[in-house]
Amino acid sequence: MLRFADDIAIIAENEKDLKKILETLEQVMEKELHMKINTKKTKVLVCSRYNIRSRIKLKDGETIEQVEDFIYLGSTINSDGRSKKEIIKRICQGKVAFNKKRNLFI
Repeated sequence: MLRFADDIAIIAENEKDLKKILETLEQVMEKELHMKINTKKTKVLVCSRYNIRSRIKLKDGETIEQVEDFIYLGSTINSDGRSKKEIIKRICQGKVAFNKKRNLFI
């Protein structure tokens, strides 16, 4: 589990483990913190070579949306496990920043 401010990223080997972690987190949040997981902000990302569909539901019966890529702390994580899109994005950001300061070098 990775936590930063009010964001939590849960990493699990399989759907069964993820469900168990989510159930535990949901119980602790409800009993001790009187909070509820926001299903509109909660996403599932499956990193695999194969097209695997996940149908994870919370205690209230709401299904968590599965996404193909997800931005966590400014970095894009893709379902194929590759970083190509993230690398291209960073190169473009570097070019934009360089071009803004270009007149300093001329």
